[in-house]
Amino acid sequence: MTVIASATHASGLTTATAQTRIARSKSGADMLFDRMKRDQFDHEEQAAIDFLNATLVDHAPIEIGHLHQELKDGVLLCNLVNKLRPGTIKHVGQRDLSFIKMDNITRFLQGARQLGLNDAQLFETIDLFEAKDMPA
Repeated sequence: MTVIASATHASGLTTATAQTRIARSKSGADMLFDRMKRDQFDHEEQAAIDFLNATLVDHAPIEIGHLHQELKDGVLLCNLVNKLRPGTIKHVGQRDLSFIKMDNITRFLQGARQLGLNDAQLFETIDLFEAKDMPA
């Protein structure tokens, strides 16, 4: 078997070393992009938390890093719609069953449409429930 890693380039670098440097610079850019994306998500998460905490003052404050957990059952979202337009959502399920949680999220989405949001501004029920594409 030929060992490519031992081959030496004219520059004096082995093939393995050259590949490692290329991979590092590429992953360095990827790491920078991921960091910027994560920072943007953190900023947007904090803005959402600030809005929810200011609007739903009767609810325990949401902490950074716990937003998905607080929204996952749809109860807080339904309460938000009812705070903005009382009576929009008639029933909010409180049981710890997946289909009830997903029903709450669906009710929120319907309420959000009644408040004037269009489908392009919303998400799919399953995406929130399963935390898919949260940074988006």
